[in-house]
Amino acid sequence: VSAKIKDGKLELEQSRFLSSGSPGEGQWIVPVTLCCGSYETRKNFLLESKSGAYDLKELLGCSIADGSDKINGTCSWIKINVDQAGFYRVKYDDSLAAGLRNATESQSLTSIDRYGILDDSFALTMARQQSLASLLTLCSAYKKELDYTVLSNLIAISYKVVKIGADANQELMS
Repeated sequence: VSAKIKDGKLELEQSRFLSSGSPGEGQWIVPVTLCCGSYETRKNFLLESKSGAYDLKELLGCSIADGSDKINGTCSWIKINVDQAGFYRVKYDDSLAAGLRNATESQSLTSIDRYGILDDSFALTMARQQSLASLLTLCSAYKKELDYTVLSNLIAISYKVVKIGADANQELMS
């Protein structure tokens, strides 16, 4: 599921994710869970079509903002697939990803969600649907991470990135 904010609306579009990066056919009923700025502002619904646009004020009673906390009906981040409850990857646009990086760094998200954001980002990078720079920028948000499961995933991903770089350039290993 791809997510972006446009004109105060959350736009979601589904496409089949293949780790090869190849386009996939198909459409499903996707159980969307999302929260805005905190786990108290939460909504569940079904994405029954290929795409949908949802007014954040109507859906959650808030809008997305650049601030660090929910103030006057604005929130600084939106997390889709809360607690990794759905069997899908989420690809966030740059502004939504920036909000989640800040929420990750400030430990505003649960460890399950911090793990899921990192895992989705790595899978999208490996499928060439997201840049390596985006993944590395996200990884920098985990510098205060203490959860074993999240750290273990971060270490495994870091090792794979180094290995790919070393395979691409043998001089790096010397």
